[in-house]
Amino acid sequence: MVEHCCEAIDLNLGCPQAIAKRGHYGSFLQDEWDLIHSIVSAAHKELSVPVCCKLRVFPEIEKTVKYARMLEKAGAQLLVVHGRAREQRGPLTGIASWKHIAAVKKAVRVPVVANGNVQFTADVERCLAETGADAVMSAEGCLHNPALFRGGHPPNWGVGEEYLRLAARHPCPTSYVRGHLFKLCHHTLQRYKELRDRMAQAKTVKDFGPIIEAIKIQCLKDEEKYKTDKTGMVTEFNLPHWVCQPYVRPHIPEKCCAPAAAAAAAARAAASEPSKRIMDEVIVDGVALSRKKLKRLRRNPRLDFSVEKVPRQEVCAGCTNTKGLKCEFNLCKICCRAKRLRDSVECQGHRSSRSNRKANGAQSVTPGGDGGPAASPPDAPAERADGESEPTAMADQDGGTAGGEGDEERGGADNQIISADDRMSGGRDISADNTVESRQDSLADSKVEHDREISADDRTSGGRESATDNVIVGVREQAAGNAASDERGSPADSREGGGAESMSARGGVKEEVEESPEVSPDV
Repeated sequence: MVEHCCEAIDLNLGCPQAIAKRGHYGSFLQDEWDLIHSIVSAAHKELSVPVCCKLRVFPEIEKTVKYARMLEKAGAQLLVVHGRAREQRGPLTGIASWKHIAAVKKAVRVPVVANGNVQFTADVERCLAETGADAVMSAEGCLHNPALFRGGHPPNWGVGEEYLRLAARHPCPTSYVRGHLFKLCHHTLQRYKELRDRMAQAKTVKDFGPIIEAIKIQCLKDEEKYKTDKTGMVTEFNLPHWVCQPYVRPHIPEKCCAPAAAAAAAARAAASEPSKRIMDEVIVDGVALSRKKLKRLRRNPRLDFSVEKVPRQEVCAGCTNTKGLKCEFNLCKICCRAKRLRDSVECQGHRSSRSNRKANGAQSVTPGGDGGPAASPPDAPAERADGESEPTAMADQDGGTAGGEGDEERGGADNQIISADDRMSGGRDISADNTVESRQDSLADSKVEHDREISADDRTSGGRESATDNVIVGVREQAAGNAASDERGSPADSREGGGAESMSARGGVKEEVEESPEVSPDV
């Protein structure tokens, strides 16, 4: 596919990143020699260009030499040896071992390229002399100082301007540009936090131009001060901060590296088992560490897991939920709402508007509660002002429902009375917000409704008297029928439960009349 577009194919067998572990490639293949041998051998046979392999060393020099010979036998025509083990990355990077590289060079016949510890131009010659390698490779050293092999330390802002011109000519993601500029200007950005924050917040490639210009202005000012006073201007390499120079990670003491080394050794031992699964827990310094903690410890050996810091959450006083952090009653949101509606209190932590309480006031009233009497069901007969229940609808003499027109008028008056009662109930719930003027308006409305109620009762009184006459006539006819039945010897009592059924004269509607000792003797 690509063999006609390049001069060689390089197989990277040295990547130690977590993504290589998840994808099962890089340095995480170096324990599967048969698989690696088959890959390199197939590439060597099928390709017309040379095959190169980049590898990391094992802790043991002998094993590293055997590994290199296996790759040479499989068909690798060039080896790039990185003098660090797979676990040496991030804070555990440490120093590369040139002794491993020298041993590999003596054991194989193919060219060997040395990699590791090359930060300055002088390191190139020293590495070639100590390892006997055919060439030298540098990665991070060139990222911090692109002029490493040419020699010298150019100003970081000058290299940054040149890099932005190349990025404008060959577009790339903004994250790539940000990463390169951070490495070029690392020592300057460590001293000027505001410039570092601006570079971290840049959104496009064009946004980096003004930042590099600001770095240039600041570095030129520091260069003038450097001529008279070098205090705070020099890095650990005795170089001014505005020139390109390497960054060496701080050295970690051996006592800090020991737990991480033990964790890495336990992970390797577990990985070598047939199950290929890492142990659930590993004892490090008397503390049982899970797989997640082992990973964190390998990244940061200074972590201390001896003291478990678990935040405790306080529980609501009314249920098992977590209480609100600002609740005045130490309740959760649901229990606090119920308490506010029940006790008419306020909570600054669970704040509720007065409009919500006003809207919910009428719905939260229950019989026997503190909100007043419960509303009667719609089918129940309305109660009059004098304490007597309104009579049910009865047939009139024209065949319709007795008092039908009066019922409509009386229903309208009842609805108006209920509406007035609701307004008065709402006024009681928010009495703190009512003014003297609103009380007077409410009393005036109540008086108007009372007058309407009296008028409605007057209009319906005629209907009730007519209905009463019809009931009396029906009872008389029933009594006459009963007397005739007694004379014929048939049972006269056809009533059930102490009641009598009668038919009205014209309407034909059944009326159920209860027996009462108050019935007139005329009946």
